[in-house]
Amino acid sequence: MSEGYGLFALAIAAKGRRDRLRTDPDSHDSDTDDVLDDLAQRLQSGDAQLIARLRDVIGSELDGEVHVGNDSFGVPMRADFDPVVVTLIESSPQGLTLGYAREGGSLPVDLTISYQDLATTIVALHDGAVRFAQSDNELVRALARRRDASTLVVFLGDPTEIDEELRELCVTLRAASGTTLFTNTPSRHVRVELLRAYPQVQGLVEDFVPTLRRRCVEMVAYLAMHPGEPVTGDRLRTRVLLHANVDASKTTLSNTASSVRRALGSDEHGYLLEPVSSGLYHQREVEFDVADFHRLVARSRQSSSDEAFELYVQALRLVHGEPLASVLKGFEWFTFEGHRAQLQRDGEWVALALHDAALGRGDVETAFWSLRQGLLLDPDSDELSDALERVPRLRQFRGDGIGAAQDESVRASRAVAVSWAFERFGR
Repeated sequence: MSEGYGLFALAIAAKGRRDRLRTDPDSHDSDTDDVLDDLAQRLQSGDAQLIARLRDVIGSELDGEVHVGNDSFGVPMRADFDPVVVTLIESSPQGLTLGYAREGGSLPVDLTISYQDLATTIVALHDGAVRFAQSDNELVRALARRRDASTLVVFLGDPTEIDEELRELCVTLRAASGTTLFTNTPSRHVRVELLRAYPQVQGLVEDFVPTLRRRCVEMVAYLAMHPGEPVTGDRLRTRVLLHANVDASKTTLSNTASSVRRALGSDEHGYLLEPVSSGLYHQREVEFDVADFHRLVARSRQSSSDEAFELYVQALRLVHGEPLASVLKGFEWFTFEGHRAQLQRDGEWVALALHDAALGRGDVETAFWSLRQGLLLDPDSDELSDALERVPRLRQFRGDGIGAAQDESVRASRAVAVSWAFERFGR
């Protein structure tokens, strides 16, 4: 091991041994402990600086993996004293790979290691203690017995088996990248679709809890509507999860978030619904048809006529019905936050734009289809209704006999107009 970054591994091992001796002075089981005891004594005065440098390398993220090499000595110093635990995942000639987590985070580890070995490899990088729990009962007791916030409790069991509120108060475990139980599955796309009569979320790892399904879909949709914007639990309770003008309880929020987190699943960076920190909820890597629609419309306004035509079609193809028409309760926020109005505004504009462009090309069917799609987004639009009445009826435009038109091949630009009937009524 390189003399440079290798000092970090020695400092972690020495601090871990000192912490265990402090909490359990009688812990002495092997010759390895003798070596560690000697190492801990020799490094006690010098490893504090190394531990502080490790905190600088880790940064302020809730959890994750970090590579530590010789260049880590040059990382800018930070004033950070919050409790955080770390574990060595891998050592190579290029450096160390460490997993880290703060309270509410998920620590990347090798899950094939026994609970006893995990308890010796997980070390606090702060001046405090680490407690371990294997069951939910042990976890509750460990949390109740904490003397102060400097004591971190690490739950060694399956994090999906404990409540959301308990996960927020401890550190849970997940498989580190490159370890046996880590599964880097093919790209899985989670997608929220509101541009249809009944909203849905596709690409889930497991179904939402049936009794919470409506709230789960609505929570995922709301967080997708506010990307990069951490949302408070109170905002979700009073604006999204409420029922009959009664705010949802904290228990309902916790249960809904737990169901959402399990259903969305995780990737190499952790859960897609990230663990709660300071009462804020943040969701990542979830696609959203409403966002795609607005993005395509915005791009079309800056494009040439030919490219804009294709973008108009792509945007309106996303519409599979009148948005939320079959929703009997919930989604009030979609209206009073202005999202429905924005959708109607862009929907009317792109429908009329495609209508005009299609008529300019003599493509009557696409012009008709565009207005029908626009009316799904804004059924009360007089502009769309009036334009629809003016679209020429289907007739034989050529004068070479009956039946000539239906024998023509369908051009790509008109395929959308032909396919809409199949999509709605079947073949």
